[in-house]
Amino acid sequence: MKNDEIAMRQMLSRLIEWITLYHQQHRTYRAETRAYADIKRIAALSPHLLEDLGFEDISPQPSTAVQVWTRAGITVMIFEQADGADPLIDVAAQEMIDKL
Repeated sequence: MKNDEIAMRQMLSRLIEWITLYHQQHRTYRAETRAYADIKRIAALSPHLLEDLGFEDISPQPSTAVQVWTRAGITVMIFEQADGADPLIDVAAQEMIDKL
């Protein structure tokens, strides 16, 4: 009976650890997602404000239809559309880009 109690406590302890870890990661994911959405909105409205946020323009050439901004492992790519439509904007962590 004693061994069953110990096993049950260990299992509950592991379950609580797993739930806590999941909760922390989920909260971090939601915060990152919200931050990326905010950066994307700023890039869509006024890309020059990215510089005020500490992003550096590393575009290949100023005359290209692609602007690339980077800061602390985050990359923002703005693709201008030829037909005058809203630009396509991608915000990603540098690790994700390196994997491509």
